[in-house]
Amino acid sequence: MKNILVIEDDQLVSAAIKRVLTKQNYEVVLAANGFEGVKVLEHETPDLIITDILMPGMDGIQFILKLRNENNSVVPIIAISGGGRESAQGYLESAEVLGADMTLKKPFTDEVLIKEVKLLTERI
Repeated sequence: MKNILVIEDDQLVSAAIKRVLTKQNYEVVLAANGFEGVKVLEHETPDLIITDILMPGMDGIQFILKLRNENNSVVPIIAISGGGRESAQGYLESAEVLGADMTLKKPFTDEVLIKEVKLLTERI
């Protein structure tokens, strides 16, 4: 069973992502911000990380930078953002440049999420 870390401050969004992925037989661990995500990584090695960009504390961009630059991690990352709709694309483009493997603009469908998660987890 593949393990996925979901870093998302909106509890409704994180619960929805967890529900969708659990139905697809993924094990899902939730974190509310980048700091919590880093703590999870101290004792778990996920097969995939899904991180929101705009969050309090350590945001998704800071998390991606820490993961890629300080930890030299190659775990695939999907960056997600709805960030003020017109600015979401800019945030997602930045995330991709900094090390996200894929980006999704909120709102996205369950089918799109499943497709992208399968694409990245099947590479492993």
